[in-house]
Amino acid sequence: MTSRMVLNSLLILGIVLIGSRTLALEALSSSQMKQTVGRAGIDIAISDASTETYNEHITLSSPDIEPITHYMRLNGVHVLTTLNTGLADQSGDGFLNHLSLDVGLFEGPNETKQVMLFAKSPDLSIVTDMTIDSIDWCGTAIGGLTMNDLVLSSFHLIAGPHADTGIDFELGKRTRVESLVWQYGENLDPDSADDDNLALRLTGICFAESFDAGKNFAAVGEFKIGDLANRKPATLDVATTVDPNTGESRSFIAVNLPMKGSFRIDNVTMGGTDFGALTVDNFEADVMRIEIPGRGLGNISP
Repeated sequence: MTSRMVLNSLLILGIVLIGSRTLALEALSSSQMKQTVGRAGIDIAISDASTETYNEHITLSSPDIEPITHYMRLNGVHVLTTLNTGLADQSGDGFLNHLSLDVGLFEGPNETKQVMLFAKSPDLSIVTDMTIDSIDWCGTAIGGLTMNDLVLSSFHLIAGPHADTGIDFELGKRTRVESLVWQYGENLDPDSADDDNLALRLTGICFAESFDAGKNFAAVGEFKIGDLANRKPATLDVATTVDPNTGESRSFIAVNLPMKGSFRIDNVTMGGTDFGALTVDNFEADVMRIEIPGRGLGNISP
């Protein structure tokens, strides 16, 4: 046993000594330098990753208001999701791309370089089905919700900090929802013949950059929230304000979501009445500010 250990040690030592000469630094010619490429970042491939969750109750309430009378409760929340990062060529570039993660510099709104996270998955496929058996709004039952085949088929995210605090980001996505049904009547049986008379039903919901009329209005590109290249980032901050009447300070989440793109709904029906399709092309909002919790309509901070 001892002789075998010695022999193995000598073999390992020989490999190390030979390898040290093989891996020595050598000068490269100009043509070799031109062919050298430096790379960084991570590519992640995910295939058929499925998750299924069920929550008996999810309750949202404000700590500042009596939660017994001011709340929203979701009962029987069931979500099934399947994730793939390169199942098919969703982007049409001839390659099966996976999820890429990188860290780099991006020129910020004030012409300063910001360190940001870059995430991109042009051939992403996330398919989600969700049902909510019933929704309780402050003690009143307002129906149930069903969402079938929510498909996220393209995605990119660029995110990083402000110069001081908070987050700047840009989110691009192409999504389609096969059907979204809110059953607001007393009969919540989805197999009932009266279902359409007691529901708001949206079918064929799609968000994208645009739609190609020559290809049966196929979705093209990504609907964008935030536009870093044009210095219109989406932002997320935690801010504090002082009430001028009481002098009390109050903290809140301040969000600004400029967005650009197009969306379509193939069909809208409500109470059994067919309202047809909805089409919005080249939608653009330079500013859309939200406070959570809000201070009341018209009191949004600049």
